[in-house]
Amino acid sequence: MGLLAVGISHKTASIRVRERFFFTREKLKEYRTSLKDSTGIEGVVVLSTCNRMEIYLHSTAGRDLAACVIGSLASRFSAEAEIIRKYFYVLDDRDAARHLLRVASGLESQVLGETEILGQVKAAWLSGRESGVMDTFLDSVFAKAVETGIEVRNRTGISRGSVSIASVVMRILRERFRSLRDRTVMVIGAGKVAVSLSRYLKEAGIKGVFVANRTYEKACAIAGECGGEVVHFDRLREKLGLTDIVVSSTSCPHVILRKKMMEEVLKDRRVPLLLLDLAVPRDIDPQVKGIPGALLYDLDDLKPLVEESYRNRIKEAERAEDVIEEAMGTLYKCGALLRIGTRNSPLALKQVQEIIGYLRDRGVTVNAEIVGIDTAGDRNKNVPISEIEGTDFFTREIEEALLDRTVDIAVHSAKDLADSLPAGLRVAAVTRCIDIYDALVSKNNLPLEKLPCGAKVAASSSRRKEQLKSYRDDLDIVDIRGNVEERLKKFDESGLDAMVLAACGLKRLGLEHRIAQRIPLEILRPHPLQGRLAVQTRNDDIELAGMLSGIDTRKAVS
Repeated sequence: MGLLAVGISHKTASIRVRERFFFTREKLKEYRTSLKDSTGIEGVVVLSTCNRMEIYLHSTAGRDLAACVIGSLASRFSAEAEIIRKYFYVLDDRDAARHLLRVASGLESQVLGETEILGQVKAAWLSGRESGVMDTFLDSVFAKAVETGIEVRNRTGISRGSVSIASVVMRILRERFRSLRDRTVMVIGAGKVAVSLSRYLKEAGIKGVFVANRTYEKACAIAGECGGEVVHFDRLREKLGLTDIVVSSTSCPHVILRKKMMEEVLKDRRVPLLLLDLAVPRDIDPQVKGIPGALLYDLDDLKPLVEESYRNRIKEAERAEDVIEEAMGTLYKCGALLRIGTRNSPLALKQVQEIIGYLRDRGVTVNAEIVGIDTAGDRNKNVPISEIEGTDFFTREIEEALLDRTVDIAVHSAKDLADSLPAGLRVAAVTRCIDIYDALVSKNNLPLEKLPCGAKVAASSSRRKEQLKSYRDDLDIVDIRGNVEERLKKFDESGLDAMVLAACGLKRLGLEHRIAQRIPLEILRPHPLQGRLAVQTRNDDIELAGMLSGIDTRKAVS
């Protein structure tokens, strides 16, 4: 498991469904902390806005975190897991990262290209930082998302003109009323939509603005910007009677304008009252829509206007997609999303560090996660390699993890690769050889030719056994299995006289001093790829293949 996103948005659920899954600020903090503590994840960020609620996780654990999150949401909101599976989406790894970049760029917004979402993504990122629930991995991904959101708006015209919920509201008001100069508006809430709307209203020359908010100081600040009047909540009923338009956008977890109150407000009214509910959960009781004289719209009702705006901006959205793909490439280039699969042995881990070193030498900053995987060859250490079925016994499980997208790249000893690769995978790079020789480890550091007649010599591969027997048929050739350290321990504790290992493995582990002899090539001809490392990727990972091409030596070799 790497990056995971679980979310609900205006694209997957109506406002009636979305408002069921709303976090107050305090409840969000509590949920975020409990989720991190209960699942053992490394990092979590929760993005909660009017149009979406998304949970981003990072974990190296192998457990099904999507199921854990769905279960936690079902418990938190007293909802059936099936309901959550119906309306929530689950994205992982590259899909999750790309989605976050699209969200920050305004491509997933109800109003295509709107600007408020970038600030909301940044706020969720900084909140995660401050609360200590974010790790360096998620931090780098969110940093890239914010950077990409800024870049998209700088390099495309997707956010030019009126591209916010507040601007859509102003369009509705202009279409409904010939002029706003003789109209009075009540703005309920003090968030970014309220701030933007108050500025638009002032520019339009609105006759009067009432501003209501539970935090009096915030209401005063907005009223000051537009020359409005602050209204205490206990005077809402009175001021509603003097209002032509109501726009409500709070984070209140319950209805503010109830049906009974609005019936009283509207019973003696001669002209309709326009009510725009931009909140999730909704601020205005949906039943108000049935009261004579009430013209109530919520976020779902704005979709036709939003779709028209979308059609006008689709060309700029295509340009924005190009910027996002560039950013995805740099995410890989900086190693922010790089999970490297390899065998679970000290030598394999050293080989991964060698690959990381090669990349860093070429200016690639790698912040990778190493995923150790036990292979069939590692598990069956009592069975000679020649008796294990197939030729992929040291790579099969790692390649499966690559195909399942559990890891992004796989690092192998090149000689361990099977005769044919699984469909969907490629070898993106083969490194230079650090030492092609087979090495002899022996008692008293005797070379191969000076071992006594009948000496017991251990080897693992059929190739080595056959060539040793061909050179000296008086030797007693026996099988040995295990990683390098395990084989050396067996050698030291048994009656073996000598053992053959790859010199490159001893060299990588800092055990070159154990080598009694690098066996001449005319005696023991190594596998042609011995000493080299191979890096596999999926065929569709063009960015990764490009990143790894700089360490590929195959053209130079040929």
